[in-house]
Amino acid sequence: MTKVEVEKRKQIGKRQIKKLREKGFVPAIIYGHKIESLPIFLPLSQAEKLVESVGESTILDLLVKGEEKPRKVLIHQIARHPLTGKIEHLDFYQIREGEKITAEVEIELQGVCPAVKDKGGFLYVNLDKLEVECLPKDLPPKIVLDISKLVDIDQEIVVGDLDLPEGVKALQDSQEIVVKILPPRKEEVVEAEEEKEEPSEEEKKEEKQETAEKEEQKAEQNKESNK
Repeated sequence: MTKVEVEKRKQIGKRQIKKLREKGFVPAIIYGHKIESLPIFLPLSQAEKLVESVGESTILDLLVKGEEKPRKVLIHQIARHPLTGKIEHLDFYQIREGEKITAEVEIELQGVCPAVKDKGGFLYVNLDKLEVECLPKDLPPKIVLDISKLVDIDQEIVVGDLDLPEGVKALQDSQEIVVKILPPRKEEVVEAEEEKEEPSEEEKKEEKQETAEKEEQKAEQNKESNK
């Protein structure tokens, strides 16, 4: 299990939090059912590595400086700067043994899809995460979905078709689409324009004649205006 060391945070005002970020730290908070909230902070570099490596469906051992035992938590929410994308705040949800939790688990697609490879279909992904409820010990790091069973256009896989581990319950509608094979895309209008026939020789001559007549009329008008 991943272990992370953090420190208690006394700075709770906007100015203090801004200074904390300027020093390269990320403010965070620990909270949970029947658990007193605790403001904490950790280095930005550590927060980035943590989010990248474990995501939001892995139970962590969070060791708060000054406490003897680590707290078992999940990353519950990640706030990022709208322009830079840097992590600005983390919410850790402390779990209790024997108490069910809700979490979002990544859906990982595996296999080659025959409907795409052989029939030119387009794989539409409606859900890339699934909200589940289970005991902490049953929480899967990811849900694997085999798309090699998709062989026909318009074929789909819904939430109820997913193979979930024992003790794990999906909270989304069982008929909600996870992935679906859409028909091949139609040719773009641009391509149709490019395929237009070239004008005939007679049409080209008429066009040149019209251009010459316009130039002649323009010249006559110029002469009249200079008299």
